[in-house]
Amino acid sequence: KDVQLEREAVQSIVTLQTIKKRGIRVGVVPFSSGKSSPRTIEGCDLVPVDDGNDLLLAECAKKITRQFSDSGNTDFAGAFNFVANTVRESSEKDRVPVIILLTDGIYDPDGNEITSDEEIKSLDDSIASLSDLKIPIWALGFGQANLEALTRYSEATRRESLNCDADANARIVETDSIAIQLKVIVGEATCSDVSAPEPIPSKRFVHPLIDTVVVTVSSKDSNPPTLTSPSGKSPCAKDFREISERIFQCTVLEDGNDPGIWTVDAASGSLVTWEFFGNVLLDFDSCPEPTAVRLARLDGNPVRFEAADLWPSVKVSLDGSPKGDLVLDSEFVALGSVIGDVPESGILTAEAITGSRRNGLPRLNVKVAKCDLSAPPAPSTTVPPTTTIPPPPPPSCEELGNCPTSPWIWFVLGLVIIGGGFAALRWRRSRIFPAGTILTQKSPVNERAWIEPAGELGSDIGETKKVAIVVDRTSKKISANNYGGACDFIISVSRGQVLIESSQVADDAEGQDGVVSQVSSRIEPFGMNIELERGVVIRVERPDSDELDENE
Repeated sequence: KDVQLEREAVQSIVTLQTIKKRGIRVGVVPFSSGKSSPRTIEGCDLVPVDDGNDLLLAECAKKITRQFSDSGNTDFAGAFNFVANTVRESSEKDRVPVIILLTDGIYDPDGNEITSDEEIKSLDDSIASLSDLKIPIWALGFGQANLEALTRYSEATRRESLNCDADANARIVETDSIAIQLKVIVGEATCSDVSAPEPIPSKRFVHPLIDTVVVTVSSKDSNPPTLTSPSGKSPCAKDFREISERIFQCTVLEDGNDPGIWTVDAASGSLVTWEFFGNVLLDFDSCPEPTAVRLARLDGNPVRFEAADLWPSVKVSLDGSPKGDLVLDSEFVALGSVIGDVPESGILTAEAITGSRRNGLPRLNVKVAKCDLSAPPAPSTTVPPTTTIPPPPPPSCEELGNCPTSPWIWFVLGLVIIGGGFAALRWRRSRIFPAGTILTQKSPVNERAWIEPAGELGSDIGETKKVAIVVDRTSKKISANNYGGACDFIISVSRGQVLIESSQVADDAEGQDGVVSQVSSRIEPFGMNIELERGVVIRVERPDSDELDENE
């Protein structure tokens, strides 16, 4: 039964939304004593958790089996040494490794229930190796696991936390809450916002900056839970799915229009874990002459600042010297109170502080904003008075590989799971969409479905320079065509992101009917939802960087 619970726990973490789209890599490595320890499973070493590999890793978990005879005992030292060697031999030195140890036993390599001096030295040496490599251990024990020993492993390898307030630790849990407690540990290790299990009914404040809410319920019966938002809606009315026996999960893509207290209810005695994730843009209003810091949701939806009391703060620095703090409680916050007259040279930075355990203020995915005060001003974009287009957002932290709220992680989950962290996605810049680039549209009638556009190009827009988008105002469906002639929007590549140009047809431009004239533009990241206009949402996704030609 213990092994089955371990399998389910490993399967549950790869479904976590908070570790998706962040470059994190995960591997599954069971361990035990004997000549074959630790046992690597073919196809289950480090892989990105995205791109369908979560299903692969879930299958890897099924290959964890109870070992017998000379390979049936618990050898932590062998597992720790395996991880240390994997990290030591890696060529990717910019990744931050983490071990998450999942065990139902105590250190007993030979199974004789006596720990010899040689065995103690082997374990101490393996922990010392992890400490030298700055590989912390989060330990989750159950069954016969010893909390004192697991705590010693965590404290011996603890390093200063990166970008959040969670330190490596150890805990013992009841067997029926292994999966849900493991998610909490994963949240701590990756600086994500995953709550501890709490009893039903459970109420949580969903901040206006949150764009994803994931609810996981360990139910006492087989009936799906209920989730109610402040407006009285039921976001998961038909979407709670049973991911394992009596474990229900629902993911809500929150557009920022329903912040406030959300409530989960289920059978008495049930437990729930909440996951919150928010992508936030932080930038200066202009550069090289900034006057304010700008805060916005990455999806472009307006932020309801009146709906919350707690907001992220931002540290403003000039050439690395702190100048002061601001509270980001409006879209634009003036710099005057912390910097006065902005100098004509230097690098001005603004770093959001969101890693907090205070109720109501979640951890957020946000990069540091930078402005070179001596750089020439960027060319301006003409926007008609009737159009409200926000300043172009900066490249996403996935593009730049510097998401501040999340350390670059190597996971090692036990029985040991080894994994990865943030690797900057090294997309090659070019003037055309790379081969394999896909354009899809969110269905106007089913917001959970994505459909292929009509038109001559369809969804495959790879190796095109510009794509003309025409919107059917009745059905809200789009068609994608090669650029030229009348269209509503033009999409192309600019600075490694998607340039969206809103357009209109001039009655007679230079004597040619139907010539498109640009009226506004903005830049959005690849792989994110892009709202062209109300009710029309697209997504432009490039192939993995490994698939891009070296010359692109």
